[in-house]
Parts: sequence; C-alpha cells; structure tokens
Amino acid sequence: MIAFVLSGGGNRGPLEVGALQVLLEHGIRPDMLVGTSAGAINAVFLAVDPTPGSALDLGEVWKRVDTRQVLQGNRLTMLWRFLTGKDSLYGNESLLQLIEENLPLGVERFGDLEGIKLLIVATKLDTGEPRVFGHDAEERLTDAVMASTALPPFLPPWRCGEELLVDGGIAADLPIRIAVAEGAKEVYALHLVDVPPQARQITGLLSIAEQTINHVLSRQLDAELKESASIDGVALHYIPLTAFYNIPLWDLSHTAEMIEEGRRQGEAYLRASEAVRGTERLSFLGERLKGRLKTAIRRLQGIPTRKRHGFDEKMEPRSGTFGIRS
Repeated sequence: MIAFVLSGGGNRGPLEVGALQVLLEHGIRPDMLVGTSAGAINAVFLAVDPTPGSALDLGEVWKRVDTRQVLQGNRLTMLWRFLTGKDSLYGNESLLQLIEENLPLGVERFGDLEGIKLLIVATKLDTGEPRVFGHDAEERLTDAVMASTALPPFLPPWRCGEELLVDGGIAADLPIRIAVAEGAKEVYALHLVDVPPQARQITGLLSIAEQTINHVLSRQLDAELKESASIDGVALHYIPLTAFYNIPLWDLSHTAEMIEEGRRQGEAYLRASEAVRGTERLSFLGERLKGRLKTAIRRLQGIPTRKRHGFDEKMEPRSGTFGIRS
C-alpha cells in the first residue's frame, strides 16, 4: 500500500502541490493520503480524485486564495481580540468558507470518498495527543481540515463534539508512523522544511511565536524519522521541500513560484532515486559477473565446481562421516 504523507507548513503548502503533481505524473498513485495542517488541505482535495489533473486543479485553488480568506483581520482587530480575551489573533470564518466552496458537490464526509483511504491529523488541546480523522465514515471533511489547521495563536481551536482541537503539527507534523500503523508499506513523505533559526532574523510577536512552534516541530520530526527509518518492511521516500523560508506566514503572493519550485524539487528527488537504483543494479550485476569470471577461471584450472543456489562454487575436499570435516 502506497501512502503520501503531507506535512504542515502554512502558506508554503503550494510547494507540496508541485511535488504531488510530479509524483502523479510519473505514475506514482497513492492508496492512502495522510495530512497535517497545510498538508491536510492538500490531502483532502487530492483524495477526491488522486490524478495529475486533480493536482493541477489544486494548484489553481491555491492561486486563487487571498490572505484575507485565511487570516481575517488587521492589526487593530488583532489587538482588540487580544485585549478582549479571544482564543486567537484571527477569526476562522473565511477559511471555513474557502474549504466549503472548493469541495465538490456531494463530497462532505469521509464516507463520500471512493477508492482511497484519507486520514487527517489534529491535536487534542487537553492532552496534546493526536486526533486522527478518517476512521469514521460519518466524520465531516470540513471538521478535519479546520481542526488540523487551527494553529495557535493565529487561529482558534476547533470544537468537534466535546473535543477542542488544534493544529495537527503539534502532535504529528509529518505523520509517517500513523500511515505505517494503517498498513502503508511504501511511504512518500513530503516535508515542508523550515529554515534553521540562526539563518533568519526573528523579531516581533508573531515571528517569535512562529519560531517557537518551529522548535517544537523540529524536535518532534527528528524522533519521527528515526523511528520510521527503523521499521522493517516499509520503504520510506523522504522528500524535503526547502524554499521560501523568509516570507511571513500571512504572505500568499508567491503561490505560482512555490508550485514550480515544488515541481523542480520533486523532479530532482525522482532523478536522484533513479540514479541510486541504477547504481544498485550495476553493483549487483558487477558482483554476479565477478562470480562467473571466478568460476570460469577455476574451470580452466581444472578445479571442480558445483551448482548451489543458482551459483557455481568451488568444491573443497571433505573427509570424515556425512561430510563433516575431521
């Protein structure tokens, strides 16, 4: 079972879109999609129709998104919300409307999806544990996306029944282990990598809050990758997407460039992977050729050989009973 695992990364989500377009165009089709935060948005829309054409359409959706549709408000409204004890600096009504308007007619719940498993990760505010949407066919896709993208202090927690949920990246920013636990045997993990803190200037309340979150996610990812790499029987393709570090979270003016950069990095990963596979094949063929050459030399020298497990081996004289050397 092939899984695409899509990390969070805020307004850099279009980088994932470009890489997804490349994977699908090369015939790599997922049986499962697992997404967190920005990756949750991409996973939900791609799950409706996981094809190259759908990935292109997803890019067009991102291009139409305006900052006011995601982070509704200005400095004055942010100050008012802070002083009046609101749960976040921005409201989430516009984001909810954006999600609802772009889901196809008749696709509202996980059970409406066909032929693919979709899992969306949020975080339980009271315990910090992951809350995975997708096991219940009646769960609403909008609840999953709104919960997974509820990044404090920017957006408010999302209430789902009795639960208060926040951004999935807090519990599992790149949820590889969740995909493996659900049966994935081959994982393409698209990770929106953030810049090291010393490589950029950090000033202002929002930048400090953003960088604090990045520290948490970085440590969490290290543990995720170490544990995932040690799981037997799972092929992990880790694809880091590293660009557009220095733009603010609320800047959505670089979407087209991000998609192209995501495509470039996706193509580079596939080329590198093919080169590695080619080297491994040459190494294997080289070992077989050396083995056959040794056998031919032995035969020329008159040394008897025998067949064993498909290879010719030199026969050594044995003594004692039942072939046990004395």
